[in-house]
Amino acid sequence: MGSVIARGCVHTGLPPKRMLENIYQSSRSYCSFLMPSSFHRLGLLTGKSPDQILDEHTVFPYSVAFMPKEERERLRKKALELNVQTDCLGSLTKSVTYGVPFRRVCPQCITEDLNTYGETYWHRSHMLPAVHICAQHGVRLHETDMRLKRNLNKSFIHFPTPFGHKSISDIAPSFILQAVTEVSIAALKAVTPLEMDWHYVYRTKSLEKGYRIEGGAVASRVLTADILRFYGEKFLKDCGAQFMEGAAGPWPSLMSREGSGIPFAPVKHVLMQIFLNAESSQTLNVTGSYSRPGPRSGDSVALDTKAAKALQRELQKATRNGVRLTVQALLRTIGIWEKFRHHREKFPKTNALVQAFKASDQSERQLGRRKRLYNKPT
Repeated sequence: MGSVIARGCVHTGLPPKRMLENIYQSSRSYCSFLMPSSFHRLGLLTGKSPDQILDEHTVFPYSVAFMPKEERERLRKKALELNVQTDCLGSLTKSVTYGVPFRRVCPQCITEDLNTYGETYWHRSHMLPAVHICAQHGVRLHETDMRLKRNLNKSFIHFPTPFGHKSISDIAPSFILQAVTEVSIAALKAVTPLEMDWHYVYRTKSLEKGYRIEGGAVASRVLTADILRFYGEKFLKDCGAQFMEGAAGPWPSLMSREGSGIPFAPVKHVLMQIFLNAESSQTLNVTGSYSRPGPRSGDSVALDTKAAKALQRELQKATRNGVRLTVQALLRTIGIWEKFRHHREKFPKTNALVQAFKASDQSERQLGRRKRLYNKPT
C-alpha cells in the first residue's frame, strides 16, 4: 500500500505530508510502508473494501498467519476500526522488517511493470524475511540501497528501477530458498492452514523424524543442532532467526515443546516447517547425545585425581591459617561432598587424604588423641 500512496504523490505532484493529510483528513504526516491504517478511508479512495486492502495490499496476512484464531480476529478487528489516527498495527511489521533491512526487487517484475503500467512499484512478496526468490519468475531477487523501514514522510519518493541494485549472493542452496518462498507466499496469501496447533505439529513431526529420547520427549538439543547445520549461520542471521549452538532455549527447542505459549516470528515458523518436511537421509544418533535419566556417573578416576589435588591445596591453606574444618565443610569447599559421601569407593585418592585429615590438627572432629594447639571455636 505504501507504493500506492507514493505513486499518488508522483501523479499529483503533492509532497508526502500533504498527500497523507488529504488521504487521512488529518494533520498526520506518517504512514507505515507495509502496514498503513484507516482501511475504510483507503478503501473508499481506491474502490476496494477495507478487507481487500488489508489482505491484498499489506503484510497483515503473513504477520498473523501462525497466530491463534482468537488473536488473529482481535488484530483484524483492531485494524478495521474506524477513525484510526495512529498506526496501531505498526508493531506487526517488526516481525517482517527485522530480517529485511533493504528493499528487494525482481528484475523481470520491473520490466513487466514498466511494459504493463508504465511505472514500477514495490511488491510486498519481495519484502518477506528469508525470501530471496521471486515467486512469479523463479529468479533471484536483487537488493537495493533503499531501507525497508523508510517512511513516506521523506522528501523524495523512490521506485524500483532497472539499475542501482545488486544480486543477492548464494546465501543458501536453491532448494531451501525455493521452499522458503513457497511457504512464505502461502502465508502471505492466507493459504496456510490457520487452525493448526503449531506446537503440537512441530512436536509430532520432530518425534516422527526420530528426534526422540527415552521417555518420549523431543531430542531438542539434536534437533536444534541439525537445524543450524541445515540452514547455516549466515542464512539464519540474514533473516533474523539466528541462535548460537549450545545456547540455552534456542527457538527450535522452544517451538517443539508441548503447550508452549511463546509467540514466534512468522519466519521461524516457515523455517521450522521446511526443515521438518524435508527429506533426510542421515542416521540420527539421538540416544548417543543424551545421558540416561538419573545420577550421572561421570569419569570417576579423573574426578578423584582432580578432587585430591584440590583437597591438598585446601589442607595446606588450613595449616597456614591455623583453622579447623570438618570433613563436610572441606569437601563442600572443593565441590565434591555429595558425590564423595555416596560413592567413597570411587574416590580412593581423595578418601586417603580425608582419613589422614581426620587424624590431623586441622580436623574439627578428632579421631584419637591429638595435641591441643588450638582454642575451641567460640
